[in-house]
Amino acid sequence: MGLISSLFGKKVSYSAEYDRFKKAMKRNPGDHGLKAQFIKFCLLNRFTKHEVMEDHIAEALKLFELIENTDTFDLQCHYLVGKYYQEGKDNRKAYQVYLNAIKRFNE
Repeated sequence: MGLISSLFGKKVSYSAEYDRFKKAMKRNPGDHGLKAQFIKFCLLNRFTKHEVMEDHIAEALKLFELIENTDTFDLQCHYLVGKYYQEGKDNRKAYQVYLNAIKRFNE
């Protein structure tokens, strides 16, 4: 969503984009791809712009736990979650996320 708006010169605020994701996920509760996009949105904003509120990160991590073993596989999503845990000095969790991603990727 952010990429399209930036192509047309529009600057969308983090909170507006967050609200759009929340509405879309409410309309499409079974769309795991959308949930992966939301997780990446929250974590990418945290790593690049530092605009994310911590409760949004907690929400994204809960969603990741729900979708990490579903048919939808997004390597970048796994990487960002692992990176979050690694920066938080939770190396055990980071290692497990990375390992699971590699196993899923090789399947």
